[in-house]
Amino acid sequence: MILKKIQENYYKDLRKEYVPNKIDTVFILESVPSADSYFYNIETSNRTVINTFARLLNIENPKEFTPSYILDKFVNKNYIILDALYEPIDKLSSKERRQKIKDNKLEIKKELTNLVKDKNIKIILVSKYVYEELAGALREDGWNILNKEKGGMVPFPGNGWQKKFIRIVLALLQSGPRVLTGKQGR
Repeated sequence: MILKKIQENYYKDLRKEYVPNKIDTVFILESVPSADSYFYNIETSNRTVINTFARLLNIENPKEFTPSYILDKFVNKNYIILDALYEPIDKLSSKERRQKIKDNKLEIKKELTNLVKDKNIKIILVSKYVYEELAGALREDGWNILNKEKGGMVPFPGNGWQKKFIRIVLALLQSGPRVLTGKQGR
């Protein structure tokens, strides 16, 4: 348990430098990577993922820019990435991945609430398991999940899914925030 908390703090400390003053969009991804290629670690970040997010920011030829430059642009756009888990799960079975995300649902909600007070911000759930395990619970709590209610999976921007990720995310971001009413608006 202590080791898990140390690992979580390590990743949160890397992200801390890149938390926007006002968060407009949260991308919730599955977990930190098993390789030392965390998005917010400018020394070892996964260049494919960094370049994919750079394209969302309209940065042409992202390979010509440093990860630090791209992360600064990401912050200026008021974007942030949260991980559903701060332990790698990419080597686990589908059933185990889903269960770990489900078991960590309360922690995810707590972290989101601590980071953002306005439930009208845009949230994009990235990966099948993140969407399936979190979309309903976050919507029920009044969060603005941009993924569609049916078939709303956004693929992780690695392993050949970069173009589809960009296309789906740009469409979701252009759809704009929904207006909350009734219980959700409180």
